[in-house]
Amino acid sequence: MQSRPEMGIDAEIADNWDLWSAHLGRALMPTLRELHENLKGFTCAMICTADGFNLCTLGMDEAGVLRLAALTSSMHSIADAVTQAVHDDAERRIDLLTVTDQDSTVVVLAIRDPMLGKLLLWVATEHDTLGALLVHARRAAAQIRQFLEVENA
Repeated sequence: MQSRPEMGIDAEIADNWDLWSAHLGRALMPTLRELHENLKGFTCAMICTADGFNLCTLGMDEAGVLRLAALTSSMHSIADAVTQAVHDDAERRIDLLTVTDQDSTVVVLAIRDPMLGKLLLWVATEHDTLGALLVHARRAAAQIRQFLEVENA
């Protein structure tokens, strides 16, 4: 298998995407449940691909999932491009993005994998501190990375 990091998904995985995405979604769902249990103000969470395909979600209705996955992908791509432009470095990549309003905070973490390209972990809370959200989201991202390492072995 020839992987194509940052350029997309491994060719064999792409050829069997329906099977792989269903397997990944089921396997990663416990990570979202753990976020729900550990964050008092948990609203919703999602893991999607960098090109906007949902793998699993918790706490949101089905009607909004496709749109949110596409918007998350776009938002992260724009933030990546801004980071590269500001630092004049085409290789520089953004790993963390936060969006806040008066009551809620959204964190998007990039999880890079040689076989899958980039996954995005999206977590939203209300009335939680940014610090608590970051600690739990980073822990969840580490669990996802660990799972992917085992799957890729």
